[in-house]
Amino acid sequence: MSREELIDLAMLDAFGMLDEFEARHYTESFHHASARVQDEIRQLQARIATDSTYLSDQQPDPSLRSRTLRTVSESIDEDSAVLQPIAQIGRRHMAAPSNGETESRNPAKAAEATPATMPVISYQPETTFGLDPWQSSSPSTRATSSRSVIAWRAASLVLAGCLIVCFYFLQKFHAESIKISQLAMQQVSENQLQQELSPTFRDFLYSPSQVVASFSTTSSGFSGAAAAFIDTAGDGAFLMTFGLESKRNPYVLRITLENGEVVYDQRLGTNGPVRAIRLPNTIDSRQLAQARWEILDRTGDVVLLANPSGALG
Repeated sequence: MSREELIDLAMLDAFGMLDEFEARHYTESFHHASARVQDEIRQLQARIATDSTYLSDQQPDPSLRSRTLRTVSESIDEDSAVLQPIAQIGRRHMAAPSNGETESRNPAKAAEATPATMPVISYQPETTFGLDPWQSSSPSTRATSSRSVIAWRAASLVLAGCLIVCFYFLQKFHAESIKISQLAMQQVSENQLQQELSPTFRDFLYSPSQVVASFSTTSSGFSGAAAAFIDTAGDGAFLMTFGLESKRNPYVLRITLENGEVVYDQRLGTNGPVRAIRLPNTIDSRQLAQARWEILDRTGDVVLLANPSGALG
């Protein structure tokens, strides 16, 4: 905001003519202004406030004072009625004398302080015969109430701590159950491989003379997969298939050597999404490593193809 805008708003602020938004905007701009501009605005507002030409020469209506005081008294009574329950909280000291008692003790002073046109509205809070309920209760009752409050607070803290501890152990048990499930699935897979292959399948998988043949799909709409593990040292080979369901669509594994001889052409007995098939040891493993591996569907089309030697075709 520029200096001229600040001065214009300062004059309106001195007369009390700014609304809530303009007053807030003017205050923020005033604090961001330089010290010289702030001093200039203060001097301007001081001149406006002390200038008698801005004062009105008209006298207000005499009844305005009475109406104003009556409105203030009614507002005080309404607020007192709303805040009466809060005022009764805690210990109460000796109540001050009411307006009626003050006037009866000193009528002259009451007449001077109260104009004839001003109605006197006094407020006397409701009390139980002038006694505070907390003070009227016995010491044993107050001690019992205090102990009950302390006991409930302690019980709340203990329950909160128990909930936190239970939540921690619940999370820990959940993580451990996931690990146990993974280990169980791994153990089931190993047992299935032992049944399909042999108890020494680990030595077969990690043999340094092993060759892995990954099958590639020849059709973009086919979602199955397979991999062949061949031990060229003469320990045979086995095939693992994924996503081949033989009940609806039987598949055939065909192995063709480099000279065109088909050494294996049989239907795959897959009965699940994952299946491991051990090939007979009658086939030379070194020839299998150079052979062409094909998986055909029931129409005779090749859906998966692999050649461990890398020479397809």
